[in-house]
Amino acid sequence: MPGAAAALAALSGRAQVVVLTNVPSADKETRARNLAAHGMDYPVIANKGLKGGAVKRLAELVEAPVIFLDDIPHNIASVAAAHAPTHRVHFIADPRLAKLLGPSEHSHFHATDWTDARRFIEERLAEDGF
Repeated sequence: MPGAAAALAALSGRAQVVVLTNVPSADKETRARNLAAHGMDYPVIANKGLKGGAVKRLAELVEAPVIFLDDIPHNIASVAAAHAPTHRVHFIADPRLAKLLGPSEHSHFHATDWTDARRFIEERLAEDGF
């Protein structure tokens, strides 16, 4: 996705970037290597199913704002139910998918590119003192 590596690099100066991805555990390292090859060398957590529980567990480990981006509405809803304080971004880069889904009712923001997503994230971090 154009702009992803640059946006995440800029954000990583203010926040810990973690990739929570639904891949089998056996494929976690492959996913991490692929992301790193594209300039996104961040911790990767393999997940199965809805992401709310994992986000809640991660949020319990930090004293900082938590921001979650996903393209799947049921993952956004799951995070809203599991950890309401999380800032939720419904991020759909593929215009075909965006036409099919529309914005999630459980998101705080809907974005289709990294410029808008980065701006929203930077604003939330600033509001929370980060």
